[in-house]
Amino acid sequence: MLSAALLVAGAVSAQVQSVKDGGFQGTFASGAQVGQTSTNIGGYTLNGTNLDWVGIMKNETTNPITGTQSALIENVNDAAAATWVGSNEPMTSGFAQQIYKGNALAGKTPSNFVFAFKYKYTSTAADTAFVLVNIVDSTLGTTNASIIYQGIGVMTGNTTTPTIKAITTWNNGPAATTGTANRVIIIAGSSISNWFDEEPAPAGSVFTLDEVSLVTALGVNVLEASSNVYPNPVQDVLNVEITNAEATSISIYNLTGALVKTENLNGVKGSINVEDLKTGMYMYSISTQGGAVIQSKFLKK
Repeated sequence: MLSAALLVAGAVSAQVQSVKDGGFQGTFASGAQVGQTSTNIGGYTLNGTNLDWVGIMKNETTNPITGTQSALIENVNDAAAATWVGSNEPMTSGFAQQIYKGNALAGKTPSNFVFAFKYKYTSTAADTAFVLVNIVDSTLGTTNASIIYQGIGVMTGNTTTPTIKAITTWNNGPAATTGTANRVIIIAGSSISNWFDEEPAPAGSVFTLDEVSLVTALGVNVLEASSNVYPNPVQDVLNVEITNAEATSISIYNLTGALVKTENLNGVKGSINVEDLKTGMYMYSISTQGGAVIQSKFLKK
């Protein structure tokens, strides 16, 4: 279905800004809400503007794997959806895609990454679902030559119980020795033969996906919301920078758990004035649009 270039750049890369919301808890929209005629095309957003996940997919709320939502990726007979992804087969594989372009990859060694997710799968006609992760140096171009590390997991048969699958990324050739990771591309699909070989997708194959993570050897999930709060110790203004999420507020607590200060935030950067606080250790709690809460301590001078 996709050329080598599209495997790197992404079939719908113009709509995707960064990898977020590995738990699919953002707001789901489909059809005209995302500028498409087919209601089988949809995506999730945490900030209400950019689609974090996008594809031929639906929102599973009746029987999600975790939380209140999971991504439902199923084979569909939909000419509009097939045309959207460039397939010659109207019966086409469902898919979900994200492209992460954030700074959490800086200084990380992709060979040590473990890509993991939870899934359920109902397969028909010996169909096979897949989840592909490409770790890319986009400065090397938009072909497979820019993929420096990658990994793929395949699922067959019927797995009705949520199951964890973990994949260690591997060296993709010469680019791995010279390239620097600056992008992660994830594509999950309900029919590998349709996606890669243009065979008709069997009707009835359904792949449910959740809890997507990409973890370094040090245990840092590069798809997960994280914060840089500085300076620490601080005298007057505490600055906040968020990775993979957008902050909505920061609250400051003393060590007895009492709330002493709060500030609304809007975006990936913000600040709070703590000049009036007494000298000592405090806790901060940052809330994000996706529902994640980031907590740690700082010292007020």
